[in-house]
Amino acid sequence: MRRLTLPRLDGELSLVELGQGPPVLALPGITCPAATWLELGRTIASRERRVLLLDQRGRGLTTVTEGGFGLSELAGDVLAILRDLDLRDVVLLGHSMGALVAARAAMAAMRLRWHGNGCR
Repeated sequence: MRRLTLPRLDGELSLVELGQGPPVLALPGITCPAATWLELGRTIASRERRVLLLDQRGRGLTTVTEGGFGLSELAGDVLAILRDLDLRDVVLLGHSMGALVAARAAMAAMRLRWHGNGCR
């Protein structure tokens, strides 16, 4: 297990990384930090997956606040993670508001890919 931080305009996104293999980006509900999903993350990682547990804005060790805490901003964080970590064929796993963020990010990623703007 290791902690990753990704710089954003006014802070850092914080993720916990577990395992190796095809990536799974897990998005807990808005009231939960990544630490609440460690057991689930370990279970998924035991199946030869690289699991990234995100501390959403306002939770855990993430310090990003610029632009607010809406679905668009949270989905933008997911797109930044996909880009910065060069994640391809990633599974987005979300719970509660995390599921809404996953859906919004997936749609945005498809639009970017369709228009050739570099998101894979």
